[in-house]
Amino acid sequence: MTGAAWTPFLADAPNATDWGVYVSHRTASWIASCLLVAGLPAQALEGRYRVEGQNPGQAAQTYRGEAVVKRTGETYSLVWQIGAGRQIGTGLLTGSVLSVVFQGVGSQGGGVASFETANDRIVGGRWTLIGGQTIGTERWTREP
Repeated sequence: MTGAAWTPFLADAPNATDWGVYVSHRTASWIASCLLVAGLPAQALEGRYRVEGQNPGQAAQTYRGEAVVKRTGETYSLVWQIGAGRQIGTGLLTGSVLSVVFQGVGSQGGGVASFETANDRIVGGRWTLIGGQTIGTERWTREP
């Protein structure tokens, strides 16, 4: 390890300094860059989307509207406008799944949704109302 500067890596791991988990400063910078890049797709979900869906138990009827997604710290804020109705929600991204709890503005009820993401955008998902026994679906298309 002569001639190069070395940095402890995973120094918080038990006994990391005892068994020598070290990387060069250059490698440590590269790892940090990769971790930052890995976090970018989460923010890339933000934006305005066109929404098309079916209510639970009503697959023959389609509704259309729009949704806006914004990252808020470790969570996401979602606002849907479907006709005259507005729903607000809070989501958690785990891997490629955005899990959301939502409620209609001025409404006592709410629901849960699970959305798939791909290529840095929400593509669609399934949802139900609290206490519901059937599932609705939505397809999302990001607006330019």
